[in-house]
Amino acid sequence: MMPEFTRQSPSPRYVEMLDLYKRMHRHGDTRNNLPAEKTFDGHSLGPHVPAITRLLASYGARSLTDYGCGKAIGYTDAVIVGHDGKQHKGLLQYWSPIAITLYDPGNPQHDAYPEKQTDAVISTDVLEHIPAEDIPWVLDSMFSLARRFVYLSIACYAAAKSLPSGENAHITQKSPGWWLDQIEAAAIKHGRMDYHGAIFATRTHRIDIGCRNA
Repeated sequence: MMPEFTRQSPSPRYVEMLDLYKRMHRHGDTRNNLPAEKTFDGHSLGPHVPAITRLLASYGARSLTDYGCGKAIGYTDAVIVGHDGKQHKGLLQYWSPIAITLYDPGNPQHDAYPEKQTDAVISTDVLEHIPAEDIPWVLDSMFSLARRFVYLSIACYAAAKSLPSGENAHITQKSPGWWLDQIEAAAIKHGRMDYHGAIFATRTHRIDIGCRNA
């Protein structure tokens, strides 16, 4: 039987990968000729902003945690045009007055574990980078930080990039059904917490997920 890992006691593979991501945040992705400022910069959040914005309004959310935010460039650098045509400089401004917590254990700038729950927890292009044996506790951590809902985006296919070791960057490639089972287990553990998002079976095949309790 596989040991049950936790946030306080993750798998040796998780510790190894975390050290690798920390080094890549500092020095960049040398294998793919990406400088540090463009390595894990958080740009994958962009396509999910409209859906998350609708959910924040629907739930009346006043606070949000981005779990695995990378360098979180979208919160300060992105230009976002609102429904009224007004331009906003970054998500901090666009989603204001929602309080934003940024967390990424691989980025020293955002590696402090959140001290309290927020209404929403979002995580895009994160879980497939985590060892399979650690997925249960990572999902548990995400759901435990949320008061109202969790939003997830997960890829089931190989990434275009490789890690310095030569291994594919998506180290956990599982079927949509496998991921749904993991998500459901975490949601049930936390009182059937609402969740939303998308699982990408391939680059072009998106499966929308959602469970909202009345």
